[in-house]
Amino acid sequence: MSEAKTNPKRPLLVTLISLLVIFLGFGGFLSFFNMHGNVQKLGAIYIPLTVFNSVVFLVCGYGLWLMKKWAVYLYTISVVIAQIVLLVSGHWNLLTLVLPIIVIFIGYKNLSGMT
Repeated sequence: MSEAKTNPKRPLLVTLISLLVIFLGFGGFLSFFNMHGNVQKLGAIYIPLTVFNSVVFLVCGYGLWLMKKWAVYLYTISVVIAQIVLLVSGHWNLLTLVLPIIVIFIGYKNLSGMT
């Protein structure tokens, strides 16, 4: 019985978004290698922010895999910060918000089953 409290059953959607967030974290690292020629265009803060955001996504994906509430909160905060940076840098559009909203919605919908 105590094992059920420490290891809640992970719904399929949480498993999928966990893997998606981990995949996006690795994708951020890959995009880092393609950005070096575009530093002037993107702005100096964009590259370190992408690396930081990639690390946060990997941590959040792992936390979601473990069904931890903090992962949903951390992901939400990182998405808000990333959206602000995209908006300020002039790279924001509505499509940059669609996938994060889906992930956040699924995370908060399953928050009661997380520890």
